[in-house]
Amino acid sequence: MKYEKFSYMPINTYYKTWFIGLPLRIKNLVISYKQRKQYHLMDNVIYQGKICFINNGTRHSSEGVYIWDICEKNIKDDGTRNSYAVPESELYRPLTWFNFWNARLFHYKWYMGSWYSIDVNKKLQATIQSN
Repeated sequence: MKYEKFSYMPINTYYKTWFIGLPLRIKNLVISYKQRKQYHLMDNVIYQGKICFINNGTRHSSEGVYIWDICEKNIKDDGTRNSYAVPESELYRPLTWFNFWNARLFHYKWYMGSWYSIDVNKKLQATIQSN
């Protein structure tokens, strides 16, 4: 069975709901584009001259500063990586193709994978009940 790239819905179900889901997709593409200057998971960053990527971002310091968990790209001989918990102010995000596209599509990919099918089904139920 084939699945749609972002929503992971079965392709025949996705095509049946394509028109009703169009406003949802457009809305979340716009939101994703507006969030392009924020840091996102898997962004490549530079920390103290080391090439790293953002692994997690769920913590705040006691002063309310957002803390990102980052990992070095290089894997050590024992199969582990050095990891750090750093505030956003100590990170630099270089302009790479991956960062360019990740910054513009991160929210959209997250929404499509997590909420799109739920919201489309709600819209479908609402149209069925109104008829």
